[in-house]
Amino acid sequence: MTKKIKSPSSYHVILMGDDRTPTDFIIEVLVTLFRKEEEEAIRLIMQTQEQGEALCGTYSLEIAETKSAEILEWARRQELSLQCRMEKAS
Repeated sequence: MTKKIKSPSSYHVILMGDDRTPTDFIIEVLVTLFRKEEEEAIRLIMQTQEQGEALCGTYSLEIAETKSAEILEWARRQELSLQCRMEKAS
């Protein structure tokens, strides 16, 4: 009897829209933590402004939790309100 191995679940890290956090800071977060090109980072910022959120990336649970925590820690250190959330990928 062969047992089928289930692949691990993936999770989206989603950046929430924020009118108070400086654009330069958000670009730095996206370029540094998510390895986005500056042009892609700007597109994601525009998406958060228009739609309220933008997908930064899809990762394993552990990596998604780490990236989410890093965003919140960076924002906290700068006393900024930038937020993100995680959701299970379908």
